[in-house]
Amino acid sequence: MDTYKKYDHLNMASPERKSRKLSPTDNSFLSLLLFWILPFIVINGLLFFVLTSKPNFEVTINDPGDFMSAGISVKVKSHFPNDGLTAVFEGQPLELKDQGNGVYSAMVRKNGTVEVSMTNKNGMNKIVYETIDCVDDTPPTFTESDAATGFVSFFVDDAQSGVNFNSIYAIDSNGNRILPSYVDQGESLVVFNFSTPT
Repeated sequence: MDTYKKYDHLNMASPERKSRKLSPTDNSFLSLLLFWILPFIVINGLLFFVLTSKPNFEVTINDPGDFMSAGISVKVKSHFPNDGLTAVFEGQPLELKDQGNGVYSAMVRKNGTVEVSMTNKNGMNKIVYETIDCVDDTPPTFTESDAATGFVSFFVDDAQSGVNFNSIYAIDSNGNRILPSYVDQGESLVVFNFSTPT
């Protein structure tokens, strides 16, 4: 009997083992978190960023105020590898000059639409369209008010850039250049007197 008790601990019948749950204080949980879960999240996050990153840039139209030109400025904000910027103005390629620090510029001398595009190495593309309407490409209009022998008067108007009254002149029938005899800029009225038939 004593011999049986002596070797009782060798009995294969053992109490049921309870299932063991991982807890944040358990070393195996920390190992799982540090070496499997976090690397999985980080690697997949980086892959998602690399595969879905789109170009980041902004286009600004600068009006110098001379009604003769407009400046186009492109600021690249992303540092992801790309195939470069391309710009098209009214169907024609537009050369962008590198100003440094990710800024590119160009100048145009007529109204229209500019299309700026950039493609990242991952194939993601961005296109921005901007309309230019600050260039005055419409000539002044003349409205005749009165005409007689040796005399003509008219109103002149330009809704966008205005009229340079110092530039107004006439050519008489002899081919001579004559200046206005009277100008009222407030009323936009111009008067010519001439001694030739027309």
